[in-house]
Amino acid sequence: MYNDPLSEAKGEKGFLEGSVMKVMSISLVMVLIICGASFWSCSKDKREKPEKGAIEKITEKTGKEIADKLQKPIKNARAVKNKQEERAKEIEKTLNGQ
Repeated sequence: MYNDPLSEAKGEKGFLEGSVMKVMSISLVMVLIICGASFWSCSKDKREKPEKGAIEKITEKTGKEIADKLQKPIKNARAVKNKQEERAKEIEKTLNGQ
């Protein structure tokens, strides 16, 4: 591009030089805004648990109830087994002690 020494001395820019700078500065601002928006949208707290829907709540509640109902007989059986083992040990002690 031809630079006129007289316009350079006055500090004037040519028509194309001014518009190119405007386009570049607008482009730079837009890129910065887009980058900033993308970082802001990705910076949400990932530790937050999403709220459960009604079906998920009911399913979880039902699952816990079923698990409790299955665990109760197992716990009772273990308790009976432990009592039987304790009684067997007591009987052995009394028989061995005589």
